[in-house]
Amino acid sequence: MKNILSVLDLLFIYSTVTRSQNIEKESPLSLITTHKMNSNWYRFDKGVKPTKENLNSLEMKQYFEMDNNNSFQCIKSDTDDLRIIHHSFQQVYKGYPVQFAIFKIHEFKDKTIEGNGHYVPQFNKDIPTIISFNEAFNFAKQYFPSEKYMWQDSMEELSLRKRSRGTSNLYAKEELIWAVSTWK
Repeated sequence: MKNILSVLDLLFIYSTVTRSQNIEKESPLSLITTHKMNSNWYRFDKGVKPTKENLNSLEMKQYFEMDNNNSFQCIKSDTDDLRIIHHSFQQVYKGYPVQFAIFKIHEFKDKTIEGNGHYVPQFNKDIPTIISFNEAFNFAKQYFPSEKYMWQDSMEELSLRKRSRGTSNLYAKEELIWAVSTWK
């Protein structure tokens, strides 16, 4: 009997600790959204709704856990056949895009706004030494080895030139970004 009570006590303590850890992990965004764990979809159904115009406001930055060095830059807006407006935003830190940090807002007429995608909360880094394009390009080729890259394939290049009316090529372009390994 004593052993059963000890096991029950341990289970109670474990569940209490686990529950308190889950509460601590909730982000401020959960104050204005309904969000399923392990999903990147958010329903803004608690009265505060981000828009293209207010996403970079101090209030919204607090919910997304972003300081003044972080912002969302609108990179695309379109309306689909159902008249849903879709805005895509790139997270930018100190003027440079954050890798894979694209967040989308979907505006429905007279309905709750939804959002999906990724962002990096509390992103705060010092600008590191910047390497040259050639050094970065060589690192990338070592990290992603290939027998033949798309820009080296004449058929791929020809296909792209036809689609873009001769204005594009597949060769890597220089762009400084923040490379991250974790995001929400």
